[in-house]
Amino acid sequence: MYLAYVNKVYADSTLPAVNFSLHNGYGLALAGAQVDLYMQVKDPLFASDTLLQNFGLTKNKNLTIHLIRARRWLGIKTNQWFYLHVFRAIRRTENLQAVISRDPGALPYLARLHDRKKIPVFYQPHNYYLDLSRRPDINPKNAQKYHLIEKTFLFKMDGILCLQKEQAALYRQDLSANVFCTPAGMLAYKSTPSRNNTQIQLVYIGSLQHKKGIDIILQACARVQKCKFELVLIGGRNEAEIRNARARVDKLNLQHRVTSTGWIPYREVQGYLRSADLGIIPLQDTFYNRYLTAPNKLFDYFSHGIPVIASDLPSIRSFVSESDGCLFFEPGNVDDCAQKIELFVSDASYQKELRRRVTQSAPRFLWQRQAERMLRCIDECRVRSR
Repeated sequence: MYLAYVNKVYADSTLPAVNFSLHNGYGLALAGAQVDLYMQVKDPLFASDTLLQNFGLTKNKNLTIHLIRARRWLGIKTNQWFYLHVFRAIRRTENLQAVISRDPGALPYLARLHDRKKIPVFYQPHNYYLDLSRRPDINPKNAQKYHLIEKTFLFKMDGILCLQKEQAALYRQDLSANVFCTPAGMLAYKSTPSRNNTQIQLVYIGSLQHKKGIDIILQACARVQKCKFELVLIGGRNEAEIRNARARVDKLNLQHRVTSTGWIPYREVQGYLRSADLGIIPLQDTFYNRYLTAPNKLFDYFSHGIPVIASDLPSIRSFVSESDGCLFFEPGNVDDCAQKIELFVSDASYQKELRRRVTQSAPRFLWQRQAERMLRCIDECRVRSR
């Protein structure tokens, strides 16, 4: 199958969407599809080889990466120039069998492509705007644009490729279109059964926002006094976010136990994962976290054979259970989180058992397998539309 994958994200930025889109495109290529991956760049010297190197990947003959330089001209916004450029190129591409985008802003262009060129088009939503009455967590005024776009153009899509079951269930309430659950994944599995650490290492990767539950981790760590362990916080969207997290560490007197690296290249993240014993996903109980999120960090942890402690939310349960090597705690409950951390840190046999469960379950999350599932869904829709 020959397809295009479109995402307006800047490939030379630190946003998680870069990781996701590159890995999604690469996974589809591993599954045998010929893929044209389109993203933006701010730096005109930033090349596809650099992007692959940033994530420790080699070239794949099935994957062609198109990096479009961001521009503003004649009052047209940067993203609109990107879509105009990309969809013009797509219309001129021969034998293209499907187009996928995760951008709500791309929906009008996908719909036009569907109508004029009869190419099957697919939306891979990373949020939900179709019925704002179900969204107590966002300002309807700010989301109105995307609400109108989804309401107007989703019915034109040949399929909706949701990242997890809860999100798919939301869209199925309103759409008669083909709504599928096609989860994300990991490119490789690199289990390290024996860590040889002098003490247990916990790791968190990602944004340091309040809604991600950073304060839950830190308070829980402050309450676990009997066991020795280290916590590494990797990430932060900006310097202010990183400073705030470090100030919280100082306030809780956790300097001896917690290291905050700030943002570091993905290749360096891999080094920390190789020595980690437990990954943390402490999401707050919000609508987005409950029904829409599909955290990359889950697959980062599992790709290195690392057991996970996570907030007990439907979105996380959509991917993993206790039998997969995951410990759950009540969202926002610091005491419960601390108890689960202490349970893991204090019991070597339990650590070994959870690693065994991860070793058994992790291979099913490989991107190639997930991409094969996505390709089957796309092919099913193509057959129906003939």
